Amino acid sequence: MSKTVLHIDSSPLGERSVSRQLTAKVLDVLRAKDGDINVVTRDIGANPLPHLSGAVIGAFFTPPGQGGPSVAEAIRLSNQAVDELLGADVIVIGAPMYNLGIPSSLKAWIDHVVRVGRTFRYGANGRPESLIPPGKKVIVASSRGGIYTDMARRNLLISRRPIWGQFWFFWG
Repeated sequence: MSKTVLHIDSSPLGERSVSRQLTAKVLDVLRAKDGDINVVTRDIGANPLPHLSGAVIGAFFTPPGQGGPSVAEAIRLSNQAVDELLGADVIVIGAPMYNLGIPSSLKAWIDHVVRVGRTFRYGANGRPESLIPPGKKVIVASSRGGIYTDMARRNLLISRRPIWGQFWFFWG
């Protein structure tokens, strides 16, 4: 049975992007290892999801079947991104570092897929619990420019951890 791979590229640099080159190599390795894979590509560098708006956040908290067509349309892109995530066996994310953080397009994608009731829930103790089916693998191909050998500059890389924490906390 063919594996489904969700391939996320977030660099706007196209062919000049190092993170895109890295995700292409990861896909080559997966194809060599697993043979036939079904790749679903979401290029959020070229076609970013919109940043969250009040209408979208409101729609996230509207019970299913309520709110009418305007609510359904407000979360259509988010639902599509969540469906892609949940349908994948492997997620490959190209994550360059710009201005000491990930691109805003990748942050927007994370905001759309970290969803109460879709990808996590709050348990009885109030702590988040994953709704992601077990067994999914995530590969992050990260790139950055500059030299980070001294401690002061190395600490700049730590600035990336909070955003990934937001993404990984619900993974289980």
